[in-house]
Amino acid sequence: MGQSRGLRPAGGRADMSASAAQQLMLGIFDLGYPKAGEDGLAWQEYALCAQTDPDLFFPEKGGSTAPAAAICETCPVQQECLEYALSHDIRHGIWGGMSDNERRRVVKARRRGQGA
Repeated sequence: MGQSRGLRPAGGRADMSASAAQQLMLGIFDLGYPKAGEDGLAWQEYALCAQTDPDLFFPEKGGSTAPAAAICETCPVQQECLEYALSHDIRHGIWGGMSDNERRRVVKARRRGQGA
């Protein structure tokens, strides 16, 4: 996602405080959905992706999802993130350690399990 590159400070992310990085990520993930503090979404404040390079979570088509998934594996709010993406039908980026294709498979499996 080239658009996020212009949002970084001139010195790069090494010069960015954790708080500034978190605000950057929350801004990047501003997709018109409710924000942290709204609708029980305070979990977003604990998301490790907010302290990491945002480009990792939006790889180019055919790019590796492994770096983002590795971060998600250790994230304390991985499950909340995944459920948020599933319930809002988010079709881009890595959420809860899963790509869009992986999330669609989860949704289909859940539907089959419910008999829908």
